[in-house]
Amino acid sequence: MVAAIVVDKNKVVCVTAEPKKDGTYTTVAEASAPFNGLIRSEALHQSGLGHAIEEAVTSACGASVRRLKEVYVGVPGKYTYVESRETPYGENADYRMEDDGERADEDRLLHRVEYKSILDGSKGISFIRCDEEFMEEVERALRQMGLNVTAYISQNYAEGIFIIPKIERDNVAIMLNVGYYYTNISVFTGDAQIYQGTLMVGGLHLVRDLSMVLELDMEYAEQLKRQFVFGIEYDPQAIDYIRMADGRLWGFEHGLVDEVIVSRLDEMIELIRGALWDIAEITYDHSKSYFIGSGVSDMRGAKEYIGAKLETRFENLPLFMVDGTSRYSISAMAVLDYAMTNLTRAAEGDALSKLMGIFRKK
Repeated sequence: MVAAIVVDKNKVVCVTAEPKKDGTYTTVAEASAPFNGLIRSEALHQSGLGHAIEEAVTSACGASVRRLKEVYVGVPGKYTYVESRETPYGENADYRMEDDGERADEDRLLHRVEYKSILDGSKGISFIRCDEEFMEEVERALRQMGLNVTAYISQNYAEGIFIIPKIERDNVAIMLNVGYYYTNISVFTGDAQIYQGTLMVGGLHLVRDLSMVLELDMEYAEQLKRQFVFGIEYDPQAIDYIRMADGRLWGFEHGLVDEVIVSRLDEMIELIRGALWDIAEITYDHSKSYFIGSGVSDMRGAKEYIGAKLETRFENLPLFMVDGTSRYSISAMAVLDYAMTNLTRAAEGDALSKLMGIFRKK
C-alpha cells in the first residue's frame, strides 16, 4: 500500500492506494486532520504540522500503517522554489549544475526537468527545490510511526501536470492557485515548471476581514463567505444569515458583507495582475490559463469574477474535478498520480537498466 500526504486548505490530508500489476492503482481511503500552522509566523516545528501528519496517516491507514511500503509527501508552494535557466554552451550541451561551479544540493532538489521554449527555441532546465525545515518536520513525524519518506513532490508541479492537458503544456500554460493562506502562480512548458510566484494572500484574508468588520468569530465569518455568490443583484435591504451555535439565525446586511468581500478580493486580484505582468516575458498572448484553489472554491462565481477582472478566460478543468464525482482532495490525488505514473515508472526503468547491465557484464 502507498500513501500521499499533502497540506490542503487548512488541513493535512492523507490518501492511500493499492498499486496493481498493470501499473495502475486503486484509491483506498482518505483522511484529514486540522492544520492551522500556516496562519502564524512561528517556526514550523511549533505549528502542529507533525501532529496533523500523524493523525491523518493513522486515520487513513487504521491498523494497516505497517503495510505502507511507500510514502509520498507533497510540498506546498510556500516551501518550494523554482529556478529555470537556459542550457549553456549551445543547444546540444550536456548541462549539469556542476559545470558552472554551483553543485546541486540533492537533499533539497525535488524535480529536475529539461524543456525547450516555444518562444525562441532555447533549451533549458527547471529545478524545483524544497525548504529543508519542511522536510525535517515531516520526517520527524513519520519516524515516530516507523515510516520513511519515499519521495517529496512539489504540490504545484504535480497539480499542473495533473490538470493541464499535455497539448497545452507543450506550449506555455499558466496555473493560478488561489489557496486558503496564499496564492501561487505557476508557468509550465512541456513537462517543466519554469516559474513559481507566491503571494501571501488567500481565502483566509476574506474570512479575517469579515470577522474583524462584523465582529464575528472566524467560524461564523466562514459561513458568510461560503454562501456568498458573485454576479447576482440583490435587493438593497437583503440580509445574509448565519446559524449560531445555539441554533438561532443571525442576520447581517448583505451590502456590508458584499463590500468587505469584494474590496478584499479586488485587492488580491491587483496583486495577481502585477505578478502576471512581471512574467509576461516568459508567456505569450495565447497562453492558456487554468484556475484552481481551495481558498475561494466554495464561493460561486469567484473564478468567473477573477477571470473577468484579469481579462483572462480560464480553461475548463477535467470533468471529474467539477462534476462532483471525485470525493478526494485534488492536491492529494495529483501527488499520488504523479508518484504512481512518473516515479514508479522511473524506478522500474532504473531496475531494468541495472538488470541489463548485469547481463552485459556476463
